[in-house]
Amino acid sequence: MKSRTTPPPRKPTSGTRPAGPAAATSPNRPSTADAPPDGALLVREIGAAADYLRRCRQELASLGANELAKDRIPAASRELDDIIGDGAEFSHAIMMAAERVMNASEDDPAAYRALVHEAITSIIVQCAFQDITAQRAQRVRGALDTIERRLARLATFVATREMPDIVDFSAPDATIVEPKAGPAPRGQGNDQASIDRILAGPDRS
Repeated sequence: MKSRTTPPPRKPTSGTRPAGPAAATSPNRPSTADAPPDGALLVREIGAAADYLRRCRQELASLGANELAKDRIPAASRELDDIIGDGAEFSHAIMMAAERVMNASEDDPAAYRALVHEAITSIIVQCAFQDITAQRAQRVRGALDTIERRLARLATFVATREMPDIVDFSAPDATIVEPKAGPAPRGQGNDQASIDRILAGPDRS
């Protein structure tokens, strides 16, 4: 009885890969897409972030928050308080002078003439508060312009967006009039003729 001989293994031909564990792809081996970032790229990103933070600190320093909070804003607030106080004081003096003229007796023409002259002179002097008020208002405007320029520069650098739904958690102040309340800006709202027509009611003629 003849024994069977085992044929020799065939050599792999060109272009074929041998089968076996070495040819299989390990499931735990990361692909090229999941490869960690290059070390040099990571260093550049960290350096760019550090440079941005450094420039942000410079911009915040140039804002001068301490100077605004301790000097410019309190000074502007004092100027506004003086404008309100002076306006009330001078207006009261003008009305008192006009009331003296209205209540004066005309029996003595010379005395009446002297009283009218004194009252008119007082009214003219009191009207000079307009110049003082304008100067104070200009200083307030200068402070607001400075704050606006600094905030605009900071907002441009950090590329901020407006937040329409932002909530102001500060305590309400009853002495502060909301921007939408009070008299309308010049050129807006109703003029005196329109107000007169409203008060007169509909024309029923």
